Amino acid sequence: MKLQQGPLDGAVSRAIVLQVLRAHGVVLVPAESEGFYELEDLEQEPAFIKLTDPVRSQMLVFLWRRFGVMHGFKITAFHAATPKH
Repeated sequence: MKLQQGPLDGAVSRAIVLQVLRAHGVVLVPAESEGFYELEDLEQEPAFIKLTDPVRSQMLVFLWRRFGVMHGFKITAFHAATPKH
C-alpha cells in the first residue's frame, strides 16, 4: 500500500470535520459564500472559516487549536470518525 503524500496527506472529508465539530458543541452556520462557515465556540466567539473539501491537515490543526482544547476533543477525533475500509 502506498501512503499518500503531498498537500492532501492527512486530509479529511469536510462532512466528517463538520460532524466532529457539531458533536463537540461547536455551533456551525453556513455563510452565504460557498465553503465558508461561521463557527462559534463555548464563549460565543465567532470565527469565519473557509472549509475546502477535503479539509487539509493544516486546517485540521487550526480547528483543533481553536476549538478542540476548549470543547474537549483531541486532534485524532477527526481521523477516528473517518470510515475504515
